[in-house]
Amino acid sequence: MYRITSICTFAVCIAVCTAVAWGQTTPAPAGSILFVDDDGAQCPGALRTIQEAVTKATRGTTILVCPGTYRKTVAIKGHDKDGIRLIALGGQDEVILQGDHTEEDGIRLEEVDSAVVRGFTVRDFGNIPATASQYGWGCGIHLQNANYNTVEQNRISKNDMMGITVEGSGRNIFRYNFMFEIIGNGIGMWGAKSANNFIFQNYAYRNEFGGIYMDNAGPGNIVLDNDFSNNGDRAIYHGNTEGTWIEGNRLSYNAGAQGLTPDGQTESRGIQLAKSNKVTVIDNTIRANAKFDIAWDGVGEITFANNACQTANQTGLCGR
Repeated sequence: MYRITSICTFAVCIAVCTAVAWGQTTPAPAGSILFVDDDGAQCPGALRTIQEAVTKATRGTTILVCPGTYRKTVAIKGHDKDGIRLIALGGQDEVILQGDHTEEDGIRLEEVDSAVVRGFTVRDFGNIPATASQYGWGCGIHLQNANYNTVEQNRISKNDMMGITVEGSGRNIFRYNFMFEIIGNGIGMWGAKSANNFIFQNYAYRNEFGGIYMDNAGPGNIVLDNDFSNNGDRAIYHGNTEGTWIEGNRLSYNAGAQGLTPDGQTESRGIQLAKSNKVTVIDNTIRANAKFDIAWDGVGEITFANNACQTANQTGLCGR
């Protein structure tokens, strides 16, 4: 699912990279292709940093990033960058965006629409290293006021708070991302404009908090066919939000470090709904979560149907 096969042989890279090695300050023509290679081994003549390619890119530019380890935040900002495609060439963990816990975000999409981010390993971003007494803030991929984008097939780990952050951003697609060993949650979403997003077939594993944290978000978000397991707190936390559809997810064994209360009792949940309305929770498989598989505060109009679970804080939430 998460492996990406290179479409660029060495010979093709030489020919194509040479053809698109525009001058240092010359914008790339609309719809062009730019190559990036940190050491020039795979694609001689390519640009050396991803940010340099983004700076040169115009609407609809495709940026192909060859295997290597890249550093510093990649910021894609402004509608003159709409339609950019940022694509890693290579197999799993071959194209790495490496942080050092001094920069908040790995890849940041801000006020840009219809972009694609695919196939990167993004790790160790955040403003301070986490310790036993403090958490930093940061994430692997951050969307802010960014719409109609696709974020897919990325491996995101060891960030200071979130794998993917969705802030005031709507109608985006998040699919096939693997988010693991993050200090906070796999995905965090908030803001009234964070509406009609599609979260499909992502995997969140061993994050200290959980899989998805959705609070004060907009309506119409769909959470479908994801796997969230062995996280510390709640696989899905849904608060102060309406109109979400949660279907066909597998949520299990969420009971890690953040699930422990001072008396040593676990408080983890598969799905927790708080102050929400017009939410549908259907056909999910939820099992072996430490406190409850489903917990609902009883507020709002919530539809529960055909959830295969074992424990709930109210009758009628599991089963038919």
